[in-house]
Amino acid sequence: MPTINKPFLLKLVVAVLVFASPAFVPVASMPTWLQGFANHQPVGATVNAVRALMVGGPFATETLKYVGLSLAWSIAIVAVFAPLAVSKYRRAA
Repeated sequence: MPTINKPFLLKLVVAVLVFASPAFVPVASMPTWLQGFANHQPVGATVNAVRALMVGGPFATETLKYVGLSLAWSIAIVAVFAPLAVSKYRRAA
């Protein structure tokens, strides 16, 4: 039975998240089934936050929304995967 190449699988997941985000194309130009995914994923939130901060101007509610959403995704990802990594490390040691 073939084994799964875990680094390749991780790269595949990251590639899907990046290319299905508003980093390269506007979400409005994506198919409707992809727009919902692109609007509600961690890479999209981070791209929108960085874009809003780079444009400058006054700190509008949209900028705060994007930055808050990006921070929330980051905290959620760490909250889920840090305990998993610690438990896996302890079992391996």
